Amino acid sequence: MAMSSGLSGLPIPTMDWSATDAVRAFAKFKELCLLLFNGPLADINEERQVNYLLLWVGDEGRELATSWNLPDADRKRLKSYWDRYEKFVKPKSNFRIARFKLQGAKQSEGKSVDQFVKRIRLIASECAYQADQIDEHLIDTLIFGCTSERIKSKLLQKDENLTLDAALDVARTEEATQAQLRDLQGEKQVQTEVVRVKSKQLNSQMKSY
Repeated sequence: MAMSSGLSGLPIPTMDWSATDAVRAFAKFKELCLLLFNGPLADINEERQVNYLLLWVGDEGRELATSWNLPDADRKRLKSYWDRYEKFVKPKSNFRIARFKLQGAKQSEGKSVDQFVKRIRLIASECAYQADQIDEHLIDTLIFGCTSERIKSKLLQKDENLTLDAALDVARTEEATQAQLRDLQGEKQVQTEVVRVKSKQLNSQMKSY
């Protein structure tokens, strides 16, 4: 089956079934598939979307699908495949290792708060926490894993009613403020250097007389 011309130039999903962290690998694979199904492939019916999925999962994914002996109706539904693939990769994930990773996660140099939170959300999805506990763990990781001491300080001053959305608002605002201050300081340094050079030139001219 040839790829749709609407996918020209776009990344094609591939699933690494041998990945050490199979749950995360599948989550990223599914995320890209859904972006294509809800974007350039949104106009095709679900049965054809299933065909694309079976192309992208590779030989091992197709062998798994064949082993399920799905009824005809289920073979045309994406959910039938998503649910079973997720069940297949889940045992390969160790939730205690995922929790250890979440507790020790640090914001990488040059990465924004939003990028950091996106990364720890993926880790948290593997931690087997209760749904109503996930945001609290994400807030803790954001506080202790972010690189800005000002963000840490501001969030630590909040009470137990702090939500993840509110914590992100604080972090984004502080991050934007610090970026603006750096820009202003950079402009000030440039202006100072210009004045210094002009002053030096003027002094040289005066000495020449």
